[in-house]
Amino acid sequence: MAEPATRQDIQNSVDRAKSAILSNVLSRNDLQTFVGQIRGGILQDLRNMHAENQAIIRQSISYRDQLLQRIASLERSVITLQQQVGKVQNQHTQTTTTLNKMRPDNVLTFQRF
Repeated sequence: MAEPATRQDIQNSVDRAKSAILSNVLSRNDLQTFVGQIRGGILQDLRNMHAENQAIIRQSISYRDQLLQRIASLERSVITLQQQVGKVQNQHTQTTTTLNKMRPDNVLTFQRF
């Protein structure tokens, strides 16, 4: 009685069968050419993706710089507005003080005789 096949025996049989099929279908040289073409295509795809990523990074940096400039401009505008509000408040206080000083404490009322 034959002993059961081990996992390694099955793998060896599959590898031999694969080699036999490939040798009948493709020559070693054809296979190397095919693999070389696939590698070349993969490398070109990687180069293209790298170039796209670099362009996206440059675009993102430019966008970030624009946003930082806008933020700085807004901060300057807020500071200017705060200063203007302070000036208006001071003017209002001064005007109110001046008007209060001009108002007589004892208003004389004229009565009809």
